[in-house]
Amino acid sequence: MKYCPKCQIEVDEKTANCPHCNEPLIIRTNPGNPNEAAENVKGINEFVVFASLIIPFLGFILYYVWKEKKPYQSKFYLGIGIVSLICYTIMIIILYF
Repeated sequence: MKYCPKCQIEVDEKTANCPHCNEPLIIRTNPGNPNEAAENVKGINEFVVFASLIIPFLGFILYYVWKEKKPYQSKFYLGIGIVSLICYTIMIIILYF
């Protein structure tokens, strides 16, 4: 069976657009919330964004903790913090703008 994602009306398998609302059709095995997949992806994206914020802060914390005892490793973690903060900013721009 094929269902319209907008109006949830059952349509013929060979139809490319819904005869009722003219929405382009996708194959769905059962009717349901057409926005459910989009909501799940949005939730996953938000989790990834907030979880990835931990890496820059961890890099900055390790830099300040180790800058006296291990200067080489502390600079490495500072670099990781800066690079991951830049990546985080780019990810925010891509996902939300």
